[in-house]
Amino acid sequence: MGGRRTWTARVASAGIAGAGLAVAAGFTGSDLIRTRALAPMLPGPPPGPRVRVEDGDDEHLVLTQPTGPRGDLSSSLVLGVDGPAGYGQLVEPGTRLGQTVTRRYVHVAGERPRPGDELLIDMSAFRDVEQAIGVGAMRIEIETEVGPIRALHVPGGRREWAILVHGRIGTPAREPLRMLRPFARRGHPALLVGYRNAAGAPRAPRGISRFGLDEWADIDAAIATAVAHGAERVVIGGISMGGAIAMATALRHRHGRIAGLVLDSPVLDLWSAVAAGASRSVPGGPLVRSALLGCARPVARARFGLDWGALDFVADAGALSTPILLFHGSGDRIAPVEVSDELAARRPDLVTYRRAPDIGHVRSWNAAPAAYEEAITGFLSELAP
Repeated sequence: MGGRRTWTARVASAGIAGAGLAVAAGFTGSDLIRTRALAPMLPGPPPGPRVRVEDGDDEHLVLTQPTGPRGDLSSSLVLGVDGPAGYGQLVEPGTRLGQTVTRRYVHVAGERPRPGDELLIDMSAFRDVEQAIGVGAMRIEIETEVGPIRALHVPGGRREWAILVHGRIGTPAREPLRMLRPFARRGHPALLVGYRNAAGAPRAPRGISRFGLDEWADIDAAIATAVAHGAERVVIGGISMGGAIAMATALRHRHGRIAGLVLDSPVLDLWSAVAAGASRSVPGGPLVRSALLGCARPVARARFGLDWGALDFVADAGALSTPILLFHGSGDRIAPVEVSDELAARRPDLVTYRRAPDIGHVRSWNAAPAAYEEAITGFLSELAP
């Protein structure tokens, strides 16, 4: 009898220990989710590698390769380079020699770079609205339920406005500039908007990015602002996390004014993005990562109020009624392209899909600027009433 009690006690102790490990793993995993996916970004310069100018002439720069992945600098991607006193672009494929790459350089503004200068590689490719489209923008504030949110207003003559929404590590003043160009060329007024908990925006009570669960209301307020100033319809452009916010707005908005969505590398299922990130950064094999994520998912839901089902916009694809132009690269390591593949397969009646081979996160314009802008122009023409 005593042996049976001892065995039962050992089983109970093992169960308690296992439950404790699961809880600990859940909190550890949810902390990683908060740090790497939900924590708001601080105001500051756009993230990107820095490179040193070794040599150059009027049309070329010889640059050191940045540390880490080296594909972008030596590829054919169009890249902005932000220097100590000037700005330019790297265009055409690079020629690599040892630790340096020679790229054709197009000067945009300020002073030309000189040997010894450090340049910030800028995927936005333009420093400001005026560089991107040739005219400036007016700074305005949009009143929302969490306070005033800063935005840029680009004037235009049409009654169909663009509302462009940046991603988690972007800003309204930089990241949407590539997408803005075809809208501006057609004369669409535009609002380049932020949202709660983004850099420089009001902090909401939770203080974290929630990929559309809350932020959609701020874009809804931007739509109301556009309508109050003459907009009859709007097209929402969403980049990365901004794509999730655009989708949430299309599903929940109050105005009935959304004519279309333009999505670039959207995070259409946050859990898939979290799992993809864990596969690269969490040590251990697939079983270890699967166990950690399995423990983290319910804890993150409880701690941060994340409704994982509501953050899977492909699952809600049947409720969509808004035409979508979708850009995504198969080399995206942040927002899995397979989720966009599924959305396009489920709603071919609504989705025009531009899938770019081997292109990374929010790189479709950089890989083929003319084709990207032509696709948006054609999409807008088809939406015209």
